[in-house]
Amino acid sequence: MRWRPRWPPRRRPAGKLLAEVAAYAGAGLLLGGLVLFLEASWVDLAQASRVAILAILAVMAIGGAGAVALAIAEAASEWNDGMGAAGFVLIVGAVLLAAGVIALARSPRGSD
Repeated sequence: MRWRPRWPPRRRPAGKLLAEVAAYAGAGLLLGGLVLFLEASWVDLAQASRVAILAILAVMAIGGAGAVALAIAEAASEWNDGMGAAGFVLIVGAVLLAAGVIALARSPRGSD
């Protein structure tokens, strides 16, 4: 069966749209709090802790990108541009975090 876009697109119920907006706002606030916490204590952390934090975030981003890819594969009949964009953002974030891990791990210890 070939996929065909629905035209005109279906309207989303207001409740679902509001829940999605609240989820994005909550995720943004959580990420902002994490960034502020790390920024405030980054200088006090040892280099190994910095590398570990960036590595964990990179692995989480790669796992999230994989989960998005599986969701796209399972729901191929109902392609959603938002899922593709989320996967792209997670992959780019994982690459940037991995580059940070490599740069931080290779930096000399006295360069703080």
